[in-house]
Amino acid sequence: MSDDVINALNNGPDSALHTETGVHRSISLTSLEICAGGGGQALGLERAGFRHVALVEIDEHSCNTLRKNRPNWNIIQGDVAELDGDAYRGVDLLAGGLPCPPFSMASNWVAVMSETSSPRPCA
Repeated sequence: MSDDVINALNNGPDSALHTETGVHRSISLTSLEICAGGGGQALGLERAGFRHVALVEIDEHSCNTLRKNRPNWNIIQGDVAELDGDAYRGVDLLAGGLPCPPFSMASNWVAVMSETSSPRPCA
């Protein structure tokens, strides 16, 4: 992790203490979120100062909620397994709302019994 990122985390999202000069300067951390769901984690990251490059979610209803609440966010509806990660090189944070609900222990692995789902990880 770079000194600027560490300083931003210690001193707040909008400034970083330049280690050589001791002067605060503005920085912008970026994030890519997979399995974004309804956007709870994304809202927290936004409040922490992250600029979302994209949010990826397979569920249509979740994507509609995200688009309605944050029309300026880049919402990609699709399977994260088909995402071209090379397009997001240089992003500061890869965040994910994993495990996806059908595959979590809380849902008793209903995806294992579903004919339309395959029991594979989301990322």
